This record gives sequence, structure tokens and C-alpha cells, in this order.
Amino acid sequence: MPESDHGRATGLVNTAQELGSATGLAVLATVATTLTLGQLGTFSAGYLAAAATAATACLAAAAAPRHRSGLSGRS
Repeated sequence: MPESDHGRATGLVNTAQELGSATGLAVLATVATTLTLGQLGTFSAGYLAAAATAATACLAAAAAPRHRSGLSGRS
């Protein structure tokens, strides 16, 4: 990637992270609210959904290829 595009790429990555976090929180809040309607104090379904999502994200990160060519020799 040309150095002139590094700023754009960084902005795109930061925006994607923010959108992903906001979307994930909205989904988990919706699941927790839907499953606990009428059952105040019972958030175990929401916690279970959050744990499943985190476990899936960890597995996806572990399975992702690590491509780091072009970084050697830079300080």
C-alpha cells in the first residue's frame, strides 16, 4: 500500500471497529431485552449470547491467516 493511503486505511479500520462495536452492543442488548421481558433480573440469556459471540470471535481470530510480509526491516 502506498504511504499516501495509510491515513485513509487507518480511518477505514477505525470506523469499521466503531461500527462493529456499536452493532454488537445493539444486538446483545436486543437479545437480552427480548429474552428477559417479564423476567426482571434474569439476564443469563443475554450473558450466554455475549459469551457465545466472544467465543466465536476468538475462534475466528485464531483461524485468520497472519500475513505480515513487507514489514521486516522497518523500525
